[in-house]
Amino acid sequence: MLAPDRDCPQCGRAMQLFFVERVELDRCFFCRATWFDRGELERVLGRVLTPKLEGDATARRCVACREPLWPASLNGRRVDVCVACGGTLATDQELQHAVARTPWTGVQRALFLCMGCKDKYAVTDARRVDGGLSCPRCLDRFPGSAPQKPEPEWLAWLLELVDLFVP
Repeated sequence: MLAPDRDCPQCGRAMQLFFVERVELDRCFFCRATWFDRGELERVLGRVLTPKLEGDATARRCVACREPLWPASLNGRRVDVCVACGGTLATDQELQHAVARTPWTGVQRALFLCMGCKDKYAVTDARRVDGGLSCPRCLDRFPGSAPQKPEPEWLAWLLELVDLFVP
């Protein structure tokens, strides 16, 4: 399922809902950016990371309130934050460097919302289609795509993202 009225501030594509530890995140599967509403980053990580503002507002707009995003530093890595609603935009690369990772093997705890049926599935059941992820049952709903099980490289970065979120 696409995130309602939420386009990626980085590339402009529709964001898709992604669940980690029962927290609903907005994910762009094109540019690998993740949007965290106020408090979601802390809930997913189980600890507080406070971004420090650096510089003036950017041309990017908040996915929740449409206010300008501001560049900030999160453990020495650049992210974009909304000072109006408290949301944070970070790419996988930014998250990898900003968050201290710990090993985790519970991949089944990370879920995605199928773009076709809107049901939740484990990320290991994901099939990549144009625009995001689908469950195997809904592949025929995306005729313009070349649906396939995520290749090991693609699944690896998705699971790496999950590793970032789960303490």
